Amino acid sequence: MTFRSLKTGIFFLVSTLVLMLGAVYFGITILVAYIVEDEIIEALLKDTAREIRIEFEETGKLPRPTLSTVQFYPADKALPVAVEMALKENPNLSEVFTETDQHYHVLPLKLDENYQGLLVAEVSSLLVVTNFSTSIMLLFLLLFIPIIGLAIYTVYRISRFIVKPVTDIGHELRQLQLDKSLPLSRSVRELDVFINTLEFTLGQLQDALHRERDFTRDVSHEIRTPLSVIKNTLTLVETRQWRDSDLPDLKSSVESLNQTIEVLLSLARSESLDVRSVNLKDLVEKELLSLSEAIEGRRIEVTIEIAGNTTIDINDRLLSVLCRNLIENAIQHAARPELTIQYQKPYFSFRNALQGDIPADLLQPGVKSSSSEGIGQGLYLISRILKRLNMTYRIKSEAGFFTFEVLLE
Repeated sequence: MTFRSLKTGIFFLVSTLVLMLGAVYFGITILVAYIVEDEIIEALLKDTAREIRIEFEETGKLPRPTLSTVQFYPADKALPVAVEMALKENPNLSEVFTETDQHYHVLPLKLDENYQGLLVAEVSSLLVVTNFSTSIMLLFLLLFIPIIGLAIYTVYRISRFIVKPVTDIGHELRQLQLDKSLPLSRSVRELDVFINTLEFTLGQLQDALHRERDFTRDVSHEIRTPLSVIKNTLTLVETRQWRDSDLPDLKSSVESLNQTIEVLLSLARSESLDVRSVNLKDLVEKELLSLSEAIEGRRIEVTIEIAGNTTIDINDRLLSVLCRNLIENAIQHAARPELTIQYQKPYFSFRNALQGDIPADLLQPGVKSSSSEGIGQGLYLISRILKRLNMTYRIKSEAGFFTFEVLLE
């Protein structure tokens, strides 16, 4: 038998057990009552036989039994018909039942070598359990029904108590917002393993949802530049003839898109990243070249203070996205058209003139300065890349300059 409700299953099974135990207890009680009744009659019959034997030894005469229901039958005297017929079938019988509701107890009694017989007691009037079975049953029901009712109610309360922690967790899960962390209640210690596993699973789900949300924002932020290059190139091709430089520009933009999406997918999936030796100056110059149109449009003067032989072991694609976002940040927000990219071991820094105040939570998603026209995703992506690379950073704002420093070790 299966139950879709845990509470119903517990209630049914334990209630059935209570009823079965009650019925068994009642049966045992009646059986013990019959046994006790039978033992009392046997004891009375034996006491009567002892009294008769003692008096016979003292007087030599057969005394009359004290109990009116007991009678001594010598061997030569006829027994009651029912007793005689029963003893013919089984001489060792001690009890005889009749169809006329008479009940006999038989006890052999030997007074001397020449005087022996049977002590027979007609005990129908002494069968209290049998005679009052209806009354006993009613009394039992009067006591049994309230007790069983109380037991079943207790079982109901116990089943609710057992199931309540699980139902509470269910209610909490229905109210759970996956973008917010919510510790589940721990009302009973036995559910700690289940709750820990559930919280761990929910945490993984929340992380996956956060990565998916970040990936959507990152894609909308990162693909704008290569898409703009592709769009502008195709627009120019429509208004003029195809130039030899157009194809490399398109290939470079497509390659940039491919690399960017691979990097963002790696961040979203939390995959392991390949590490290789990268020439830092070459990588910076490559990113500056990919952003040359924007740099020329703003007439940004870029100063690179990095030794030509500077190499670091890092994932080159993540570092490329990092540099591109920091350069774009300077292009869009520099107060003056100048940017200094410097590496003084162990700090890799980007420095530009400051325009306005810096928000306190600058690296949070959607946070941007009042003069920004972006979506507030670039520096948030930078912080996540640095976290993925296990690198630390610091932000300086002094003497009218904004400096973003990355610790390369």
